[in-house]
Amino acid sequence: MKNPLEIYLNDHLAGSASGVLLVKRLEQTATEASEKLFFIDLREQIVEDREMLMLVIRKSGMKVSAFRNFCGLFCTWLAMWKMRISGMDVGELGRYEMIELLTMGIHGKSLLWKTMGRVVEPYDQWCCYKKLETRAEEQYSSIEIYRVQQGKLLFGDFAGEVG
Repeated sequence: MKNPLEIYLNDHLAGSASGVLLVKRLEQTATEASEKLFFIDLREQIVEDREMLMLVIRKSGMKVSAFRNFCGLFCTWLAMWKMRISGMDVGELGRYEMIELLTMGIHGKSLLWKTMGRVVEPYDQWCCYKKLETRAEEQYSSIEIYRVQQGKLLFGDFAGEVG
């Protein structure tokens, strides 16, 4: 696999598999019904986006890399193991770090679709990258609001110690 676009897309595909794994764990540890529904909806959207990315790869004549997918999942499993040590309950550091990792991944997905829309879309008329970019930005906005709320919950008592 020497094609840089194929590598780039497969790296994002591996990231999306990690995103599904992270959001499932957050869903499982949610304490409120609204929080659980938020993560279920987000997971379903990430799965749909992942399927679209696989379609882009295949329609472009490229191959999905099982090795890159495995590497991404393996790194996520290691990170999740570390996060579990820090605690996965609401208000614990491991859970916050998991939310933060998911937030970064969704932002990366937004950048992926933005890149594809600016670079590839003029040659690729079947996929609407702008729509995918907008959806990723909406996902980012919603998880970012949640991340900040969780940060206040976790770090609020310690904020006065900084500075």
